[in-house]
Amino acid sequence: MKKNKDNQVSIEEDILIQYLMSFLPADGNEENIMLKSTQNIQDDLADMVEISLNQISSVMRDTGYKVKVDEDLLPKWMMLRK
Repeated sequence: MKKNKDNQVSIEEDILIQYLMSFLPADGNEENIMLKSTQNIQDDLADMVEISLNQISSVMRDTGYKVKVDEDLLPKWMMLRK
């Protein structure tokens, strides 16, 4: 996560982290796993903030989310709704 000069997280990443507080990382063994692409997450946040796909992927990785390739052979983040 990028921090500004005062050692604070950027507004974009702060909004993403608040969004992620509604979810838990999944390891693939749970029922009711949600699969979301980085683009899906960016679209969810588009009304609040402009955040790059790279920023989202970096925060997702750093906060413990794992990638799974779905039936269409597309990588998606494994998430559980709290």
